Amino acid sequence: ALSAEDIVLATEPIHWCVPPGWRYQPGDNLKLVSYGPDCFYRRLAEERLRAAGIAYKVSVECPSVAGMLAAISAGMGVGLLSQQSIDRRVQIETAFDQMLPLPAVAHALRLGAKRQQPLLQTLQRQVVQALGKPAVT
Repeated sequence: ALSAEDIVLATEPIHWCVPPGWRYQPGDNLKLVSYGPDCFYRRLAEERLRAAGIAYKVSVECPSVAGMLAAISAGMGVGLLSQQSIDRRVQIETAFDQMLPLPAVAHALRLGAKRQQPLLQTLQRQVVQALGKPAVT
């Protein structure tokens, strides 16, 4: 969750991703590929699947984007990936995107308790400027 002090640098959509040619058949027990048990994406996927009454089980847990892409493309399950993480090995499941819509993810700059230190404020200004965001006062 974002706090009032966070600076949003960018947002991007999250998509349901599947191996090429995959099709969901109602009643199937969906295999889910996840970054891990405490991941926001996993909790989000499980919440959406439960709400839609789709049975699922976690088939693979991969702590990296490369692992997620490899597992999904190998047919080990369906997973959530941010737009920038998707490559040609997987496809966006547009039917799921429509039926089980997902929020955008925000990439934010968070400095924490020491955010008033001049060096951190300079770093913050430089990051924001480099990304072409409005000046932070």
